Amino acid sequence: MKSPETLPGGLASAGFCILLWGCQVGEPTFMGGPCPEPPADGRALLPESVGTRVAPRDAQERSGAEPEYIPYDTPPALLNQDDVVDLLNCFYPEQLREDKVGGRVELWLYVGEEGSVASSEVKTSSGHAELDRAAVSVAYYMHFKPATDNGTPGPVWVSQWLTFEAR
Repeated sequence: MKSPETLPGGLASAGFCILLWGCQVGEPTFMGGPCPEPPADGRALLPESVGTRVAPRDAQERSGAEPEYIPYDTPPALLNQDDVVDLLNCFYPEQLREDKVGGRVELWLYVGEEGSVASSEVKTSSGHAELDRAAVSVAYYMHFKPATDNGTPGPVWVSQWLTFEAR
């Protein structure tokens, strides 16, 4: 199998960047209320080392062992960007925020045919394992309009950048 970086169709080009400007005063909130806990259903058991796949077993079986090119003519589109920005703020490690340490994490996301993220792994580390784990947690709250191929929704792997920046 080809590595994802060399796959046809620009697999990585389907991704986009979400930037958090960590300038919020006071406690972070999510949709006007308290921040949620990272997902506890096994999908976001945070890896201790960068590069560990975090996914439910069935997603791994459906999507294969590695990110791979899956044909599509319309990429997935993020539907809840405002929520994702709030969650980046919620999950930003407090000590790194206080120390004004930021970073950019690139994730591989397996977006299912219904638009939810079924699998996530760190493709490019921020250099800070805590930020990488926070990005993986945020990924499972993302919801997309599914990718389509000839008008039929289907699962795809996409590259997604998440940026933490304290100011």
